[in-house]
Amino acid sequence: MAVQKLYAGAKLREFRGRLSLTQKTFAEKLGVSLPYLNQMENKNLFGSNHMKSVSQLMM
Repeated sequence: MAVQKLYAGAKLREFRGRLSLTQKTFAEKLGVSLPYLNQMENKNLFGSNHMKSVSQLMM
């Protein structure tokens, strides 16, 4: 059975939009580079170590 990877890119972009943040500002708040955030939002990768930063922004 193949393992399906789950990507949170669309939800991440949606959340950033609800906060009315630019990619640059959101990347700074997450502590990642702008290109890395762009890759995360476009389903290329998503580091689980950044989930804590995202969850802290949600509070």
